[in-house]
Amino acid sequence: MREPQRFPLGTRVANPVEGRTGEIKAFDPDTGLYTLVYNDDHRDVLNASQTQQLVIRKSPEEEAKEAEERRKEKESDPNQYLGATVTKSSTSYEGKTLTSSGQVTQYFADIKRFRVLFSDGLYSDMTIDEVKQNLMLNDKKSDSERKRSGGHDAAESLSSKKKKKHHHHDEEKERPLNTQKFDSRKTAYTICREVLRIILSQKKVAKNCTEKQKVILNNKDLQVWLHREEAYDLLAC
Repeated sequence: MREPQRFPLGTRVANPVEGRTGEIKAFDPDTGLYTLVYNDDHRDVLNASQTQQLVIRKSPEEEAKEAEERRKEKESDPNQYLGATVTKSSTSYEGKTLTSSGQVTQYFADIKRFRVLFSDGLYSDMTIDEVKQNLMLNDKKSDSERKRSGGHDAAESLSSKKKKKHHHHDEEKERPLNTQKFDSRKTAYTICREVLRIILSQKKVAKNCTEKQKVILNNKDLQVWLHREEAYDLLAC
């Protein structure tokens, strides 16, 4: 079984007995042996345990510095943004704001641009800074939406409790006599006239006709199409 490489090439080593310092130059995966080359060109071929005894331990400052360098290298690697989702906003002829999303599909190293293909079939070439800024804005929007969603859910829960508490009161309320919007004033006029005729023709509700007619005539929806004077003319028919 092959032993995995434990020490990367370039790791600093020192032999205090012989007074030599150097680094790991090679690793043989078949034998698991490391080749150490010192400053005086002396070479040692050692196994992992022997090499570990000669490895120079890094200080916390050096480890932190290397970690920071690795982080910067990773951030500067353009390939990490491939597949990322970005958005763009545009304004329509009607003045509406349109938002479409797209994905980073390619990186052109010669011009240092990302090719972003959007859902509307269009594409755009963006710099790494533009992609970063777009992703940051999307993250902020997502956080804001989550916060609003949390508050909205709490409000809905409270509203639901209030609705359940006052459900029996709601059932007692009458529905509006007319909540339908008609396509034209003429249509509304005709329907209103027919309704009034039916009401007036019912003898059983003759005592209540006057009040019902007043409610209909005072309905704001009907007043949009029907003037009060015209309605009273209908009642006189």
